[in-house]
Amino acid sequence: MLSPVLFVATFVCLLFAVSTDSENNKHRDYPRSCKELFELGFDSDYYVIKPKFSPKPFIVHCDMINSGGGWTEILKRSNSNQSFAKLYNEYVVGFGHLAKNFWLGLEKMYQLTGFESTELLFEIVTPKGVSFEFFYSSFSLGSNRTGYDVKLLGSCSRGTGDGFYTSGGMKFTTTDVDRDENPDANCADTSQGGWWYNKCGLTQLTGVYFDDYATKIWNAKYIDWKPWSVPWHQIKSVRMMVRPRTGTNGDVLFPRREQWSKKDLCPKI
Repeated sequence: MLSPVLFVATFVCLLFAVSTDSENNKHRDYPRSCKELFELGFDSDYYVIKPKFSPKPFIVHCDMINSGGGWTEILKRSNSNQSFAKLYNEYVVGFGHLAKNFWLGLEKMYQLTGFESTELLFEIVTPKGVSFEFFYSSFSLGSNRTGYDVKLLGSCSRGTGDGFYTSGGMKFTTTDVDRDENPDANCADTSQGGWWYNKCGLTQLTGVYFDDYATKIWNAKYIDWKPWSVPWHQIKSVRMMVRPRTGTNGDVLFPRREQWSKKDLCPKI
């Protein structure tokens, strides 16, 4: 479930945005993505977007600075305050707080990536503050009917550090929905977090957050990006972000976008 603060912000913002009190607001248009807002000069912040085939708008955080800008955050972790030991339906709708630790939700991720060419970026920061980025040229999720499987995954910009390639083609697994390729166990039972596991794979960014760096004792349940991190548990923070591969300027589906303003689209989180 979403945090109370995020729920209130969502309610207030959507009440303003889709109010049916007047004919002008009844069919209000929204930007499809953070990249569209980036191309119009908006800064990094929280915005309301509505992907082309999404049934309703939702709030996201947009990163307009890193790796060319226009990124929509779909996963963020920086401490152990938010548990990721959730059931399948919770991973579908999303949980956490957009300003802290969160999982945007599989259904929203599908709406963002399932209908157009999309890029994927992982940003991983070590306890010493060193940042690494792993960029994938293409990424697409299937729908709920196909288990939110990774339908498309392009090449990684860091070939020797690719921690996500074993997730290609995999369906999403949680402790209550086992869809991994391991015949002997449910990978989510070990890591305590949902992921696109193969035979428990190389990466589990939803595992238990590890913050006792002094002990240097790794356990299979901890947050992990195996091919790159040595020792494996040395991850201080991580973000997972997506953006459309092509620009959206000139798209006639949003005739009123010249009227968008930060007051309209940017809720307080």
